[in-house]
Amino acid sequence: MTPTGTRAQVLIRSGGCCERCGICLANVPADVHHRRPRGMGGTRDPEIDAPENQVAICRVCHTWIESHRAVATDQGWLVPRKDPRHPRDVPVFIDGGWYLIEPTLIVPVDLTPPF
Repeated sequence: MTPTGTRAQVLIRSGGCCERCGICLANVPADVHHRRPRGMGGTRDPEIDAPENQVAICRVCHTWIESHRAVATDQGWLVPRKDPRHPRDVPVFIDGGWYLIEPTLIVPVDLTPPF
């Protein structure tokens, strides 16, 4: 089955690689992760499914994010529901640098925390 819609857009943006560690996703378990969680029972907020709120990541990185929530939040991989910023405005830390996730690309930004 070929992904469609937002999921396909996220997978295309990733270029077939984990957007956190860069590993090729062709032969490893992978997920599309919501940076701002949907919450138990889902949500009616359409922004939750925006491509800027989703990243294509390998299962190892997904497990790391869920197991290290405080650090993952500091690095932008999780955006708490109480955070007033939209996920598109929260940079992620990748390979020593900060990036903003846009619908079709990941853009480097010159930032020094805290933001």
